[in-house]
Amino acid sequence: MRKKDIELILRKYLKKTGRQRTLDTLNKDDCKIPTKKDIEKKSAPKLSFTIQKAPERKIDIEVVPKRKKKRKSETEAVNFFSENIMKIPDTFKNLATTIGLPEAHLDFFYKHRDRFHWEVKKDRKIYCTGKRGMCNFNTIVAPKCLFDHMVIEHFHRELKCKENNCFYVGYSETNMKMHAAQFHGIAKFGSLRNNGFPCTYLPCDYAGTSYADLQKHQAVHENKLHRCEFCTYSSPAPKNLDFHMLSHFRILNFECHLCPSKFSRQLDLSRHQKCHTNENFECNYCHDAFEKRHLLQKHLSSCETRLNYVKNR
Repeated sequence: MRKKDIELILRKYLKKTGRQRTLDTLNKDDCKIPTKKDIEKKSAPKLSFTIQKAPERKIDIEVVPKRKKKRKSETEAVNFFSENIMKIPDTFKNLATTIGLPEAHLDFFYKHRDRFHWEVKKDRKIYCTGKRGMCNFNTIVAPKCLFDHMVIEHFHRELKCKENNCFYVGYSETNMKMHAAQFHGIAKFGSLRNNGFPCTYLPCDYAGTSYADLQKHQAVHENKLHRCEFCTYSSPAPKNLDFHMLSHFRILNFECHLCPSKFSRQLDLSRHQKCHTNENFECNYCHDAFEKRHLLQKHLSSCETRLNYVKNR
């Protein structure tokens, strides 16, 4: 409808209803019905300036490619044979060359340098580790200074493993028995070939939980061992070589508080402290008790309940 038609209808309605006052105000020339545009003009304030849009800023972002993180197993495997890097000063290296210390053990000697007095020739002693440290033979420090003693007195010699695809070479009969039991025999660990990382040297059924464990295992197959430069000892674990060096130089850091006995490892101290108690060594399979630890170890090699458990698992 037009605006004029609306005004006519409104006037007729006002006459019928008798609303004369509103009709008079409507008939005046100044009165007009406000439109939407008039209302918007009145409500919107006028500005003395114009608002412009802000210019768009272009930001150059360099997309850096993500680096692939190495797995823990891979990093452990790389660092397995790499020794702990220790900064050794040149003065100590020169002293080591004059005395005749092998380069393979410089980290050990520098770590325990407060225990040695190399200036005095009498203090340059190294002790035999045979008979579990009970052999008191000692000599002056020099490369391979205990080889002849270990061969003549303790019957050490090179013994090759008889298993297929195992190139391990032991240094004594006891060492070969431990290798046969822990690596090939009943006491071996990780013999679940369907899980984890399987050994590539068949018929070995070992499977490690990580790639680093697999490389440690296969290093024994390949006879990649950490060797002592003073005697015939060798071990696949570098920690065992460190403990072996401590016993060579009688570095006893752990002392019993009940007797004057001292030991180079916390494990040996804890075993010794059981002698001061009345506790017996109990078999976890048949629950037989023994007074000494070596009697329990002999029992475990022939325990029927343990052998049946290992076969049926």
